[in-house]
Amino acid sequence: MSLTIVRGWRDVDPSLKGASVALGNFDGVHLGHRRVLAEAARAAGELKAPFTAIRFSPHPVMVMRPRTPPFLLMTPGQQDRALEALGVELLYDLPFDLALAELSDEDFAREILAGGLGVRHVTAGFNVSFGKARRGDAQTLVRYGEAFGFGVSIVQPVAGPDGGQYSSSGAREAIRRGDPIAAAHILGRAFAIEGVVVEGAKLGREIGFPTANVALGDYVRPALGVYATRTRLPDGRVVPGVAAWGPTPPWAWSSHGWRCGCSISTRTFTARPSRPNSSPSYGRKSGSRPSTRWWPRSGSTRPRPAPCSWRRFSPTRRESRPWPPGSPGYSRC
Repeated sequence: MSLTIVRGWRDVDPSLKGASVALGNFDGVHLGHRRVLAEAARAAGELKAPFTAIRFSPHPVMVMRPRTPPFLLMTPGQQDRALEALGVELLYDLPFDLALAELSDEDFAREILAGGLGVRHVTAGFNVSFGKARRGDAQTLVRYGEAFGFGVSIVQPVAGPDGGQYSSSGAREAIRRGDPIAAAHILGRAFAIEGVVVEGAKLGREIGFPTANVALGDYVRPALGVYATRTRLPDGRVVPGVAAWGPTPPWAWSSHGWRCGCSISTRTFTARPSRPNSSPSYGRKSGSRPSTRWWPRSGSTRPRPAPCSWRRFSPTRRESRPWPPGSPGYSRC
């Protein structure tokens, strides 16, 4: 069954009400989120109700703190596919604006959950917050459920193998410090960037490897470096390669300092396959949307003397070979 997306909470068709919903932003759809979603699915089965999730668009942080640096772990499209893969049948996409931010926690429960969406059951994490100034929490959600006629389940923290909690913030911090392996353990899969190919400096013609420059948009920014990658092209092919993220290509150093705005800038990253001519097009056509999964850094973006320096960072080399079977991504050796 394909995912049905309902925009907003007013004038919802009666056939799309009465669901068991998972409440949250679900950025990353990490292993902790999956426990919340699994509980919502269990309740849906007991109630014979649709299995549904609620998210806010844009992310509330973008509205309340618009100067916050980019921080998202996935695009809405990636999130849609991840939720659908977990069995979510219906997604309530609630537009978040200043008017919604001013709604009290009680009004949110009464007007949106009970009234607009007519939910039968709400599942949330232990640290859920909602309503004006985030005054609503797990305890108040239970109380509002009793008052307005819907059931509530609160999922307790999910601890990872190191004893830490699975969280979106933990995944973001791992990516920012250049540790996509730790992020993969939280997400349950490799961190993946999906974006539109943009025009670059055509340096791939000089280094003997086809390259693609992809805009990062609202994604969290990784630590500067060169990463092992696997890129899924629009035609379905999966290409091993490397991605460089930094203020300029590693070899583009001149007497004037860093030359920003070349193949790599503060807005794009550059990816290329690990073998020359292994994929002549490499999804390089401007406007195409490849999806690139990021794994360990093979090196820094310090200046290098020549474009051939990229050849050192081949995923066929020891420093970026695959993880053992059963691992969620790739690892240092």
